[in-house]
Amino acid sequence: MADPGTPADRSPNGSRPVGRTVGIVAAVVLLVAAVITAMWVFTADPLAESSTAQEALGYIPSDATRVEIRAQQEIEQRLGIDDVDTGADEAQIDRYLEKAVDNPFIQNRFTEYLPIMNEQGAAFTALDVNWSASVAFGSVTLSPGIELFGMDAAIELDQVADDMVDAGWRDSEIEGGRLLEVNIAELDPLTRMRGAYPATSVGLTAEVVVLPNEHLMVTGDYERVLDVVAGDSDSLQAADDVSELLGADEDPEYVHLARGGELCADVVSRLLGSRPSPELLDKIRQEGAGLATPTATASLVLADGDGVTTTSRLLFADADEAADDKEARERYLRDGTSFVTRTPIADRLTVDSITVDGTVETITYTLKAGLLSMSSAIYHEDFAPTFCLDL
Repeated sequence: MADPGTPADRSPNGSRPVGRTVGIVAAVVLLVAAVITAMWVFTADPLAESSTAQEALGYIPSDATRVEIRAQQEIEQRLGIDDVDTGADEAQIDRYLEKAVDNPFIQNRFTEYLPIMNEQGAAFTALDVNWSASVAFGSVTLSPGIELFGMDAAIELDQVADDMVDAGWRDSEIEGGRLLEVNIAELDPLTRMRGAYPATSVGLTAEVVVLPNEHLMVTGDYERVLDVVAGDSDSLQAADDVSELLGADEDPEYVHLARGGELCADVVSRLLGSRPSPELLDKIRQEGAGLATPTATASLVLADGDGVTTTSRLLFADADEAADDKEARERYLRDGTSFVTRTPIADRLTVDSITVDGTVETITYTLKAGLLSMSSAIYHEDFAPTFCLDL
């Protein structure tokens, strides 16, 4: 019988055999590594490593028809103003706003209120927004829409809500967050603010939803976003057409998406009124001859060193339509005129390249009047690279 003080699996000096010890340790290390890997796979935030645009898409309902995403934090870094924080002095705020004036895609709903919110000690300002998105559904003119604001993780949104309550906003709990409300009649008639906080939504009651766990603020039809967060509705992130137009590895500073059955419908009536002259309609038909109807479009601004590159992509039902549109769009961008300003498109941009890959047409161009002209044309639905008609 073995000596009780010297177990059978020990060497005479009391230590375990070296080979067996190494084998046990190796097995334990492999097991722990496998467990950690499994935990990461099943618990990691799927948006944590994604681009800003992909993060925003993860909160936007899949039935959205018009979407704008502004990656404010990335633009601030490129412009060298990411060092300006809430609480900065007036000179620093002025330096920030001087850059923002010429860069429309850095601006969000709170930017115009930045000086007064900062002066009055608001718990957040436009400087604390990492990204923002504007979302519309169905007919653009009739949609109530949604505005989303991805906030800096350092901002405690519960403290923001508490400060808004102290300023006179009413507070109620909703799934995953808090709803802040104030009647329009309770706002300052000059600033449309209650305390240090502006009412950015339209209606008899201004509403702001804060979702602390998501670092998100929402105005407008917020219940659609709550459904996405709860997993009751799909997000736009996994939509097939969006995946075709926006690469998962791309990190644009700005994205404009248009999609859905009404993509080209009623464009002329919105641009020219309900009764454009027959002569003008004939001219539009001639200039737009051959332009196909895409199922979705995307226009992107991508950082390129100290500057940017601009590109648009159009998704068609089949490859033949994409090829046909390429030929017609080359002619339209070269010889056509804006349907709003009636000035030559060639005065507004220079086409660098037009290519087709399957069902996707890609147009790269240089804007002669800068990003402000792009912002204005998109707003008026008169952006030539993605323009389409349904006459």
